[in-house]
Amino acid sequence: MIRKKYTYTSSKFWDFQVGNGRVEMVALAHPIAAAEVKRRCPHVKAVVFDTNTAAFQGKDFDLYAYLETFLAESPDLEYISIASSILDRLPSNIIQLPLIGLELHNCVALTNLPEILPQLKHLETIHLGAIALELGEAFYQLPYLQSLVLHGTTLLDIHHLVNCTELRYLEIRRSGIVSLPNISQLKQLKTFICSDAPHLEALPELKGLECLEWLNLNNLPQVKSIPDQFQGLTALKRVNLIRLGTKEMPIELPTSINQVPTLEYLNISTIWTQQLPLLDEQLQGLKEIYLSDLPLIKTLPESIGNISHLERLSISRCPNLVSLPKTLGDLRHLKYCHLEDLPITTLEIERGAEASPLNLTLRDLAQLRNIDQKLLRECKQLIQLAIIDCPLLETFPTLSASNESLKVLHLKNCPKLTELPESIGDCEVLDYFRLDAVGLKTLPQRFTALHSLTKIEILNCKDLTYLPTAIAEFPHLEILDLRRSKHLLHEGVVQARDIFPIDAEKYKLDDAQQKAVLYWLLNNHRHETLSLDIRKASLTILGLPHEDLRLLILKHIWRMNPNQISFTDIELKQGATVHILGQTEGKKADLRKDLEDLGLTYKTRWSKGIDYVLVGKKPKIPANFWEKPRFLLTEVELAAVKKEKLPNLLQPVEIVNDFVSQLYPLLWSIKSEDELKALKLAKDNGLPELLHPAFIVVAKTSPDKKVRADYRKFLKGRLNDAEQKVLTDRNKMDLKKHESYVFLSNYVSNTFITSMIVTHYKRSGLFLDLFFRYDDGNSPFRADLFQDLLPTLLKKTKYLNLHHGLTEKEITYVLNLPQFKGVLERLVIRSPHLKSLPKSILQHSSLKILEIGNNFQATKLPDALFSLEKLHELRLYWYKLKEVPASVQALKRLKLLFIYAQNPVLLPNELTKLPKLKTIQMQNGIANIEAMKAALPTCAFLSPNGRL
Repeated sequence: MIRKKYTYTSSKFWDFQVGNGRVEMVALAHPIAAAEVKRRCPHVKAVVFDTNTAAFQGKDFDLYAYLETFLAESPDLEYISIASSILDRLPSNIIQLPLIGLELHNCVALTNLPEILPQLKHLETIHLGAIALELGEAFYQLPYLQSLVLHGTTLLDIHHLVNCTELRYLEIRRSGIVSLPNISQLKQLKTFICSDAPHLEALPELKGLECLEWLNLNNLPQVKSIPDQFQGLTALKRVNLIRLGTKEMPIELPTSINQVPTLEYLNISTIWTQQLPLLDEQLQGLKEIYLSDLPLIKTLPESIGNISHLERLSISRCPNLVSLPKTLGDLRHLKYCHLEDLPITTLEIERGAEASPLNLTLRDLAQLRNIDQKLLRECKQLIQLAIIDCPLLETFPTLSASNESLKVLHLKNCPKLTELPESIGDCEVLDYFRLDAVGLKTLPQRFTALHSLTKIEILNCKDLTYLPTAIAEFPHLEILDLRRSKHLLHEGVVQARDIFPIDAEKYKLDDAQQKAVLYWLLNNHRHETLSLDIRKASLTILGLPHEDLRLLILKHIWRMNPNQISFTDIELKQGATVHILGQTEGKKADLRKDLEDLGLTYKTRWSKGIDYVLVGKKPKIPANFWEKPRFLLTEVELAAVKKEKLPNLLQPVEIVNDFVSQLYPLLWSIKSEDELKALKLAKDNGLPELLHPAFIVVAKTSPDKKVRADYRKFLKGRLNDAEQKVLTDRNKMDLKKHESYVFLSNYVSNTFITSMIVTHYKRSGLFLDLFFRYDDGNSPFRADLFQDLLPTLLKKTKYLNLHHGLTEKEITYVLNLPQFKGVLERLVIRSPHLKSLPKSILQHSSLKILEIGNNFQATKLPDALFSLEKLHELRLYWYKLKEVPASVQALKRLKLLFIYAQNPVLLPNELTKLPKLKTIQMQNGIANIEAMKAALPTCAFLSPNGRL
């Protein structure tokens, strides 16, 4: 369609979209002058007017005059879309535009369209929606009309449609039309879509449509038959026959569909018919068949096995189809087979040894009890098998070494399947193994032979009581997901020591790997920048929530101690040294006193002689940590020992330590019970000013209405005027909207804003980018949030956008990541923290597009920048820049030079040595503009608003 050819933005977001100056289509939800649109989007060629919004429908607003003026000031528009329930006529000056596309929606009052259409001589596309009108008798005279779309349109008369001889695309949807003209005269038509026409009684002839490639007939309940003229459709490739006929009046499908050798795709769905077309070897090009929701079909033609090139077959929701053709095994090129919601009891498909690799999915087969042994035992090319929602399946067919290609095995909701065959161990290339709500009690012993596994998921398998500990030694395992099978961990079925390679001697891990393993276990970061080998070795992605995993590890931390003895069970050695690693729940001063009361010596610095290590959150593990056996303990264990040995020293009432750090996890939760618990703690102990932002976020965003009310009531009188304004303003300061944080800066400090963003992000996962926009680099949460940001930066290794307000240190860290080495082609860095060009950019010699700024202090570009010889575009936001050096001549491939500086910039004559340079764009001009124009006569000199 015409609309898709334009790069798009909305007037709500164009500041974020048009930085590259290439936006060609703008959607206007409120009146904006054409000059303003052109200023922001100088290349605009298409405009979408959504005039049904309140901004356009004021009592004193003249919509017709606004459109007439806008069109008069936009003589180059190629495409216009108008949605309006009040517009009664199109502006007459629309005919002066070189329009190639016109789209009208909900223009129910429009009267002059039949007069306007014939005068739009350049139209290629007409798209009309929800309009009651006559197209008129002259619209077919449009010489270039190729696409006509009529959606929800009450068509009074379209018999002149047959004269649109150049039409390539015709779509009629949601129409009350009763009959269609004879479209067989449209010799150029490639696509015909007729859908949702409840009153249409007959389809037009098709035999003359020699160019027709796609036929889509959908939801035509009154149509009694489909013209049996497919043998003449010599170009037909795709056919959709959906929701045709009724239970009382079944439809007969055309048999001549078998005589279309070019047909590649056939979808027959939700049709009341008693018999399908023959479907045989005459369909030489057919690659995909989809049969679904056919309530009267009892059998499929055996001839389907003769379609020699069929690659995809899907049969679903046929309640009377009790058996499948045995000839399905003859489909040698079949790659994907999907069987769903069929009443079959036994699956018998015998595939030949030379068959193509097959992905087989069996879903919701409620009566299936048996799967033919031959299907799996003799199918060498089965690469994926998914059996889902088969509640009566009791036995899994025997596998063998013949299944040499099976890579994925997925079993779900098969409660009667209590065991898998030992022969699963013969599937040597099995890569992904998933169990979900399967009745297995144990895995086969030979499961440990599947050394190729990279991903294991075991979910909701409540009867499974054992996992082989050898899976910790699988060399390629990256993911072990036990999310909904926590009993395997909590009930001691799987011990932490068994799953995680903690034993350095057993697993031969070096110091760095040992450090990484313990770091993973106690910090639970999913996206730490460690080598892939270390991440694989430590099985980093377990699937449990971070806090659950940390508590689980701490609960069993004694398993990492020498001889697996708990700190609570040893005889304390008086004077033994203790060091605290990481953040603690209690105050370290109180913990230190507890240690001293027990006769232990507290050491503030790490040394090789440390005997006991108290482990908290996010510990920084010393390099020599494993040099000698050390006891690990937790605060819980320390409290237990103190209670036993020094009962008289215990306080009568437990004192809440480190109040703020205790509240943050509760405030970051969206569970009502956690939010109310945080509120109670604040009522009992007071509300530190540091927590005002977090409490405001909960008061405005909690899913529980009562919680929001309780928080607002509690905060009343505790906030200053500005903070109270943030709390009570529900429009401009709706924290669920990105733009609301801009308004916050008018009332509270950036530090306050970043604290709110952290809380909102922890609760919802939203607006992480805004944190870096407002944070000055001093937030205590910045390091953690930077780690959360990394995965989004790594999505595209060829294109890196660091428009996040990152510090130079963080930017350098990202640019040094190995994922970008040698492949990075486009780099965008816009950060107020940058004072100079980061040297780490220069290592990326593969760069083709570089955009960078903001607060650079130098007045001249550094020569080192021009070592990036592959640059095609160089965009610099360098406010103090005064000149470009002669060394720019090294950029032989440069096509565009853009500089945003405070003053005119002096350009060197050496730019003439750049053979591909076509565009120079300067914000505040060029100091030697006339000389440059003379030296570069073929180059375009531009400002953001036009030519220099």
